[in-house]
Amino acid sequence: MQVGESDGPATLNFAASDLADDSADPESAKEDDVLGAVVEDGPLVAALWDELRGGGGSIELISPASITSITAPSTAGGSKPPPPVEVSYTPSGGGSNSDPSSSEGRRTVTASLLVAADGANSYVRRTLGMPTSGWGYGRRAVTCTVEVSRSMWRTAYQRFLPDGPIALLPVWTEGTPNDGGDGDGGKCYANVVWSTTPSRAKELQSLDPDQFLDALNENLQHGPRTNPPLVSDEARASLPGIVSSLAFGVETLIRGASEGLTMSQWSEKKPFAPPPLASGVVGPRFAFDLSLSQACSYVAPRVALVGDAAHTVHPMAGQGLNQGLGDAACLSRVIAEATQSGMDVGGTMQFLSEYDAERRAEVAAAMAGIQALHVAFGMKDFVPGIYARSLGMNLVNAVGPVRRHLAAVAAGRKGVFR
Repeated sequence: MQVGESDGPATLNFAASDLADDSADPESAKEDDVLGAVVEDGPLVAALWDELRGGGGSIELISPASITSITAPSTAGGSKPPPPVEVSYTPSGGGSNSDPSSSEGRRTVTASLLVAADGANSYVRRTLGMPTSGWGYGRRAVTCTVEVSRSMWRTAYQRFLPDGPIALLPVWTEGTPNDGGDGDGGKCYANVVWSTTPSRAKELQSLDPDQFLDALNENLQHGPRTNPPLVSDEARASLPGIVSSLAFGVETLIRGASEGLTMSQWSEKKPFAPPPLASGVVGPRFAFDLSLSQACSYVAPRVALVGDAAHTVHPMAGQGLNQGLGDAACLSRVIAEATQSGMDVGGTMQFLSEYDAERRAEVAAAMAGIQALHVAFGMKDFVPGIYARSLGMNLVNAVGPVRRHLAAVAAGRKGVFR
């Protein structure tokens, strides 16, 4: 993955070798290691349904259905286990009993633990009155699929603009092996995620395909640039001579250090390479608001929130699904611990509180990192901050242990604190 900035020389390059088991030995990375993948929602969901249907009788699927009410204990029950959760639903597959407002055909299931994985607008969370906190970024993401002029060779590209990042993510190439190998077997496709202001997003959606492609390529094809002047010519002219010379010297020193780090990494790793040109828009362009939110608690008596029901983040780091998978893994471990100790996982808050504390800390740390990126790359007029950001990017790119740790966290291989 290649990451660049729009107003500075710094670049970041992450590779599968950064996922090496031994952080001191990049050669220990496995051949099939990848930093990530862009997977279409439909096939992924279909594969998950197939896995559930093949559960060998241990899983009872009730789908499609419409939930009509949820009754959950309001307290943990003190010395006695709280009563189970009751979920009333109506089958919604059609027929005379498919009206959720009708009591006819309504059914109820009970559970010792209700896991809510029903998305950012979670019905379970809202029904049980579990509060959230967060804010909007004042940005919208425009997404679409484009045809590109050549294979992307399993490389994702991201460029940070002052109004938000723009990403070009490889999807697939016609005529390549099913194992994901690259080549020039046919047309190549990529997904675009362009975060920007609401007015700019509206404009991007209204452009005709050729105009949109021109705007996309113009913003993606630019290479590293020199940082803007630390002190403007007008301001420098008003300074005393010695102060003006000192400011110029500091600016030259910092610029030289940052650009030198950039060039040294190009010689040691790989130089900046522009992504392939986008040559066609495939399908419609969608847009959605960007926001950050987190449930004040991921758990309640006999209830646990996972995924977007518990938290939503900015898509710039591709962490939405990874954080949800982290929730599922942690909750599965906690349930196993309770079962192995002969305890009812929902009958006491001990195990659910363990899940809540671990996951909220991990997600909060990820949110803080994403927010820091949003602020750092959103600086337009604070030139010292731009210089510091460029230098910081180059240092991360140059310091292997730091870069590898970030890659492992971003890929979901490890948590921030573990």
